[in-house]
Amino acid sequence: MKNKRNVTDEGEVVDKLVVKYDGEALKNHKIDLDVLTESLNGLNNLLKEVNLIVNGTSENLNVDVEPFREGSFEYLIDVIQNPTQYLDILSIIGIGGTGVVAAGSTLIEIIRSISGRQIQKIALTADGDCKIILEDGQEIVAPSYFRPLLSSPSIRKALSKIIHNPLQKEGYETFKISNSQGKDFVVVNEKEAEPFRYRRVPVEQSYSEQKFDDVPITFLTIHKDKNTGWRANYEDETVTVTIEDEDFLQRVRTGRESRIFSDVYYVDLLVRENLNSLDKTYIVDRVNELL
Repeated sequence: MKNKRNVTDEGEVVDKLVVKYDGEALKNHKIDLDVLTESLNGLNNLLKEVNLIVNGTSENLNVDVEPFREGSFEYLIDVIQNPTQYLDILSIIGIGGTGVVAAGSTLIEIIRSISGRQIQKIALTADGDCKIILEDGQEIVAPSYFRPLLSSPSIRKALSKIIHNPLQKEGYETFKISNSQGKDFVVVNEKEAEPFRYRRVPVEQSYSEQKFDDVPITFLTIHKDKNTGWRANYEDETVTVTIEDEDFLQRVRTGRESRIFSDVYYVDLLVRENLNSLDKTYIVDRVNELL
């Protein structure tokens, strides 16, 4: 069954999602107000933060709640976005949409496959994807935008509010998100809820690293008395670098690099990115040769 989507005159796409909880406690079609409030809040936060991270804006998304069905423990939301200009966040999360996402590469599927294990580190591959390294050594490769998504405590908290927390209540057995035609996108039962539990520290190493070999840089500012706070031009940007090559530092200190501000150097560069602030640190591991 195809996912039916409504398109507005402005080209925006409206996805209608049905969020449903089921179980013995809900047999009279009533739901705990705390569960409902937390679920609505969690889903709203999840959609907005994922959108901000992958699309860099909050202007292209609206989330509306439709009137509740009388005598129902389902609630309906309208997610309004413009997937022709931005990435389809429903496809990325795994709760609808029509964006092309490789099997196993949605946020919910990846968290399922992590299965409660601690993420030790998230690194970048040579192809620009992210490599998720788990505590037992298993590695999962996913698109690059999963680096900030998986390392965000607030995204993990939102998923916990929607999935894990309600299924801890007695009589709440199943969580489901489907479209208005009844196609299920996500089904989680109470025994499968643990991977979605909130983790205050989602990634033990809260930064990612990528190594670039033999890249050209020019030095703008140096310090003979320390290896930090140097400034260099890299890819037409001025960046602050730390020098770890002791042989090169010694040559600079003894005046054997007299053309340091005019020559172009090939270096092995380590770029370390904080997964929370997205700030980058540049480390020159080795200075190879002059251009």
